[in-house]
Amino acid sequence: LFRSAFQCSWCLKLISKMKKMRISQFFEEEFSKVSESLFKTPMKIQTITEKLQCGKYASIQDWNNDMELIWFNAKNYYSQGSLMFDIIETLQSWYQK
Repeated sequence: LFRSAFQCSWCLKLISKMKKMRISQFFEEEFSKVSESLFKTPMKIQTITEKLQCGKYASIQDWNNDMELIWFNAKNYYSQGSLMFDIIETLQSWYQK
């Protein structure tokens, strides 16, 4: 589990803020439709939230790896220059700040 409840709480708050962004809602809705069937290791924001709530992450790095997997999968699915690719880059940039 995380070293502290603070780390887990911080991760949940970050995801909560991101989910409130309109582009995040659009991305999650659209990407969830294809994620499960196309990727060897699918990952969604909702899955990460559930894993956090159930205490399934051993470290903050494990959580970060799953977050980065979302961006990696999405960027490999959507074409560079498409609206969805731009949304992904915006969300990833916001997340990495």
